[in-house]
Amino acid sequence: MRDEVLLVIRPETVSLSPSHGTERSNTFHGTVESQMYAGSLAKYTVKFGDKEMVVDHYNPMGSEKFSRNDKVKVTVPRAIHVLKR
Repeated sequence: MRDEVLLVIRPETVSLSPSHGTERSNTFHGTVESQMYAGSLAKYTVKFGDKEMVVDHYNPMGSEKFSRNDKVKVTVPRAIHVLKR
């Protein structure tokens, strides 16, 4: 028997990095669909096939910035919420 679940991940706990480089666990490859900068926050929408994820990046001033169509790695934390549908 299979149950459908919904994974709930807080957008500020997800990290973005360039698509190349060291692979880590809990990492998925995607493409930046859009980005918005608002002072101390950069908000990215990353697309994985037909799915999207919003990633909030606080204090983006000293870190790498990504643009639309950039290939990125998205790393999610090991501790996430799993809800039965």
